[in-house]
Amino acid sequence: MCNVQYYAMLVFFSQAELVAFRHDLVEEKAAKQVLEKEVNNLLLQLHAVQLQLHSNTGMPLDSEHIKNKLVCIYMVKFSYPHAVVS
Repeated sequence: MCNVQYYAMLVFFSQAELVAFRHDLVEEKAAKQVLEKEVNNLLLQLHAVQLQLHSNTGMPLDSEHIKNKLVCIYMVKFSYPHAVVS
């Protein structure tokens, strides 16, 4: 095989790999968006349950405090995925 054919083959495989990497990247971005939406929905459900719990136990309702805490946890987890938040 001559050098020109060899380099043409390398360029072809590199382009094929690039297409495959782009496809994988698009899939990963889509999966990340789905997971972020799911986390957001779960946080909203948790917020509603916390408000209901406070209401049922007679504790004072502080919706803003609960919401702010959940937003902070959400932001930290997505900014620093390996952080442990309690």
